This record gives sequence, structure tokens and C-alpha cells, in this order.
Amino acid sequence: MPGHKYGRFSHRLNIRRYASYDITEIPGADNIKKPEGIIKESIAGTAAIYGSKTAFYLTNGTTSGIHAIMKYVALKGGKILLSRDCHISAVNGAILFGVEVIFITTEYINGMSVPASPKNVAGAIERNPDACAVMITSPNYYGKTADISKIAKITHSNDMFLIVDEAHGSHFAFAGLENLSGINCGADIVCHSLHKTLPVYNQGAVLHICSKLIDVNVIRDSVNMLGTTSPSYPLLASMEKAVRFFSQKGKNMYGKLNKDIQAFKETVESDTACSIIKNDDYSRIVIETSVNGFEAAGILHEKFHIDIEAADFSKIICIATPQNKKNDFRMLSNALKTLGKSQKTVNNPDVPGLPEIKIPIADAHKMKKEPVPLDMAEGCICGTIIVSYPPGTPLICPGEIISGYAVNYIKKIMNAGGTVLGIESNKIPVLEQT
Repeated sequence: MPGHKYGRFSHRLNIRRYASYDITEIPGADNIKKPEGIIKESIAGTAAIYGSKTAFYLTNGTTSGIHAIMKYVALKGGKILLSRDCHISAVNGAILFGVEVIFITTEYINGMSVPASPKNVAGAIERNPDACAVMITSPNYYGKTADISKIAKITHSNDMFLIVDEAHGSHFAFAGLENLSGINCGADIVCHSLHKTLPVYNQGAVLHICSKLIDVNVIRDSVNMLGTTSPSYPLLASMEKAVRFFSQKGKNMYGKLNKDIQAFKETVESDTACSIIKNDDYSRIVIETSVNGFEAAGILHEKFHIDIEAADFSKIICIATPQNKKNDFRMLSNALKTLGKSQKTVNNPDVPGLPEIKIPIADAHKMKKEPVPLDMAEGCICGTIIVSYPPGTPLICPGEIISGYAVNYIKKIMNAGGTVLGIESNKIPVLEQT
């Protein structure tokens, strides 16, 4: 990401001249905080294309939308059931607005998170009937989706509203995958990071309101409070252009892309030592590599100038968009052929399970902290959010007990070449009382 692939698609949308649009709220330019003219018309058009009741443009990325949602939750009851495979922005939003978080267990297969199941959501609701909302991530980083329709029915039957972080699914409406979108499956709020898969400048996102359960005026106040007062008009223009363009031509373009992807996958399976992992989004290509995934990503970058989206212990993840051409897939398959077989067994260590919660997240974040060496952190209460990035999902949150297994898992990520946020100079912030 972003979906324009180093600006390849810019000429198609004529966005290279957008510097002339880099203006402020001059007459005729409308105001994103109170849209009454061209921005209001643009937002209405985007909502109509996606099928939501109304929407809000976000120029601070989906992160600002998630924060606005958490502020809304704080005003509507203050307790949320949150799938543990959430993005770090959800935890940060809960901290900002003092929301009580109860995590929904995330299951893993071969190191890959599985989206929240109806069973796990129902269990969390049964144990926490006083929550006001459920929030899940679908699709996840690996292109797998949740059974949103069933989860929506369970959520609504318990007088709660459903939020879907669909940051990685803004292309579903144009790629023949619209039935996987929360907008069409009963969700009440859906967030899209347009820039992730569409030719939109970084930070371009949309927050969709999909049902009457949501007070639009309260959400608007939250969005306005957390969004910049200096929105980028070139960014807004790229969002509008991309959505309009793909609403007209996306079906054909994604149809061609799908053919290229299927041919690529067949080549990988037949001509390399790698294999393709099946998922729900054909454009999210997950490849089980013949060497350590982090190592494979480094080789592709250094030797072949190919940048993939993410890696883990045994896989690489690629985001394909219509901006990718046949030659891109040819180059990647040829590069994968050179990886060969690893002399070491490539496996995924189990992701740590839900830690024991000692202190509520928001309360723990306010407490005094001290850095301790990672090797001495077992049994301490974590003082910050520890995140493997990407995908940006929390391993340990403030107020949770740090297990010995979690310490070893973090060390394995760093030793393998991965990035862990929250660890500085091999030290982790813990609460002073521990």
C-alpha cells in the first residue's frame, strides 16, 4: 500500500495536477467540518456507491475514525467487546476516552489470526451483557473475513451495535466481493482505509454509518473533534476520484486482475518451493515461503527491488490491485523461484493467548512506569501497548501480566527480523508497583 503503487495510477485519475487543489476553506471549497456544498455532494456520492446511509471523509486515516468510534462508545455506555486481533488504534482510542475493553478471544491457525467467530462473540456477550457495542476486524491482514451477518444478528438481539474495522476491504465493492462487506451484512458502523487498496493518497479513509442505531450527530461531533482543521484537498480529491472511477470501471479491472492473480498462484504452486494460502480475498496474496518469511521479504527487497506488504515467521503478504500488471507477477514469481529450500525447519510459534488482566487498560496507562530489561519482565504488569507491526495488533496491553511465553515470543519476532513497537533498547515499560 498505498493502492496507487508509487503513483502508477496517477495519470489515469489525473491527480498529478492536484497541487493546484492544495487550498483551504476558500469560497466555493466548502468545509469538511460543516459540509454544505461540494464536499457534502461528494460524501453523498461515496455513501451511495458503497450503500451506506451516510459517511464521513477522514483525512487522518482510519485511525481517526476508530478513535471517533471509541469516543462514541464512551458516550453510549463506555464498555465494548473488542476482538483481540484489533488494530492498535482501537486500544489507543479506548485509552483516550476511558472505554472499558473486554477482549473477544482470537484464534490462530499456522500463525494467522482467524476473524472473530459468532460463537466467541456470543460468549463474550453472555459474560458481559452490560456492554453497548461489539467491534471486530474483517477482513484481517491475511484476507480472511468474519461471518458478519451472524455476528450482527447476535449483537442486535442483545441490544448492542456492531462496528466493523474493514480498513483492508474498501475494494470489496468493486472486486466482486461486496457480499463480504459489513455494509451489506448488517454492521452499524464500517471503516474503510481507501488508501490501502485504492489509488488514494495515504491517510484517505471513510467512516460509514449503516443503520438507524447510530446517532449521526454524535458521531459527527466526534469526527470533527478528532479530525484536522486543515484537511488536504488533494487527498479529498483523490478519494472522490478513485471511488467514482472504480464504481464505473472497477468490475472489469478487478476481473482482469483476478485472472492475473490466479495465473500467478498456479505458477507459484508449480514452479517454486513456496505455496499459496487460501483466503476470502483473492487480491490479498498470502504466500508460505520456503525460508523464514522475514528473510524472504529482505531478499525480495534487496536483490529484486520488490516490496511486499508484510511478513511473519513463515509467510509473506502481498496486496495486489489493478495497478499491478502481468510483469509485476512475473517478476515476483521469478524471484520466489530463487529462494530455494531452507536448511532449517520454518515454523510459526504459537501467538501468546489472552494475558491475565490485572488493571483496566485506561487506568494502567495513566500509572507511573519504569523500563525493565525484556528478560526480567516476566510477571510484571505491562505499562504500554506491545505490538507486532505490521499488522499492528496488540500482543500485550497496559494492565496485563507479561508472561514468560510472551517475552520469548517477542524476542523471536525481533531475532527473526520483525518489528515490535513498545520495546526500546530491549526494555519494556512496566508499572512501578510491580
